[in-house]
Order: sequence, then structure tokens, then C-alpha cells
Amino acid sequence: MAQEHTKERITIRKREIDTASPVPIYHQIATDIKLLFSIERWTIGSRIPSEQALSDAYGVSRVTLRQALSELEKEGFIKKINGVGSVLSASPTPVAQTLNLPGISESRDPNNPRSNFNAKVLDLQMTGPSKPINEYLGLNDRQSLIYVRRLFLRDDKPVAINMSWLNPQMVPGILEKGMVDNSMTKTLRSYGLRAHSISNTIEPIHCTQAEMKLLEIGYNVPILMVSSLSYIESEEPLEFSKTIWRGDRIKFKVNVNREDSPLTK
Repeated sequence: MAQEHTKERITIRKREIDTASPVPIYHQIATDIKLLFSIERWTIGSRIPSEQALSDAYGVSRVTLRQALSELEKEGFIKKINGVGSVLSASPTPVAQTLNLPGISESRDPNNPRSNFNAKVLDLQMTGPSKPINEYLGLNDRQSLIYVRRLFLRDDKPVAINMSWLNPQMVPGILEKGMVDNSMTKTLRSYGLRAHSISNTIEPIHCTQAEMKLLEIGYNVPILMVSSLSYIESEEPLEFSKTIWRGDRIKFKVNVNREDSPLTK
């Protein structure tokens, strides 16, 4: 087994840790090692420095350093091999999602299977009206809404919580039929509906305790919320959604058409 991992050991020079930060030191170290991965372009299978070398580089005790390595091992970033030590086993680089149709929550890249998400339906119900959401969907203030809440997972790990609201008249019987493969895109297509355009807004937020539990994160993990309003070809609102993404596992790529760019005007 050891012979399969013959790559040279990675070298890490002296690194700075913020001892005054409320973020635990072991978590700072784990985050910094993942940052170095993307900067230095280390390869999978490379051996990471020994515990003593890492302790010296970060100026911490072996106990603290082992906490950091344990966190990296739980995330699947490193793995221990007898006779070799710890090696890099996965890339921490967040998956890139493009803000385009049919919507980031359903996007699939056949050339990159790791960018694909699985969805788990947490709620599918009729809910009371919400004035701002009803306005987004072009409904009167008394119209009830279809509410769908799902958990997105990649490699069986939670990456986002998606909440969607629909006009019940556009999806009759959805509560009885359920969702097609837990996919909003497939479900809407079963009603002959397809998003023609979508408007996205991105903003940083703070999670509730319940959301933190679902996403399996602590207070120190950055969170981004993407609010999306999609329209069918006739420009009638189709779906309003809010997706709360783990900032440590996602990054967004935005495509701008030349005629839409303010730089060309």
C-alpha cells in the first residue's frame, strides 16, 4: 500500500495564526491548509508534512494540530496510510456553479460529475400568503402558495438549503403527486412549464440554528443566499426561491452578455 504513494512530502513554511480570533485555532489551521492547496496546486496523493513539522509551522501544540488534521480527515481532504502518513485524498476547491438557466440549484455538468447535486425533499405543503413573495409571483395578497424546502447534497454532504414558492394554479395536484426525482426542473416540466429567464440576487447572511444544524456547520462558516425569480417565455413569474449555500463548498460563476455589460455602454 505504501508503495502506491511515492510522491514527495509537501513543505509548509512558517504560517500566521490569529490567536485573538473567536475562530478556533485548529479550524484556522485546517482552513489555511485547504487554502494552500489551491494556491500551491498540490496534487492528490501528495504527503502532507509530519505532525511535528506542521506544529512548528503554525506554532501550536501537537494536540491542537491533531484537531486540525482530524477535521481535514472528516471532510475527506486527507487520509492516513500506514507506513506513509497522511496524504491528500481530495480537492477542497469548491464546485463552480454558473448563474444561468435552468437555475443553479438544478444545474448539471456532464463533464464534471462532482458538480452534480442530489436533492432531498424536507417539506412540500400549502402555506399561507406572504406579501413580498406574492408580489414577486404576481398574486393577490390572499393567495396561498405551494412551499417546497429541499436539502442539496454533494458526495452525501449538505451544501445548501433550497426554499421555493409556486403559484398553486400552475402546478395543480403537486401535493398529491409529489416531486419528480426531487427535482424542481423535472417537476415543472411535467406540467409543461420551463424557465425562460431568471433573475438572481446574492447576499451574505447569518444562518439560524436550525439551518446550521441541517448544513452541519458552525458559526464561523460563511453563508451566501441566492434569491431567484424565474419566468416562463410569456414573462409570467414561475418560481421564487431562496437558496442558502455553504460558502466553503461553493463558488459562483456569472456569465455576462456583451450587450448587457455596463462596460460596453
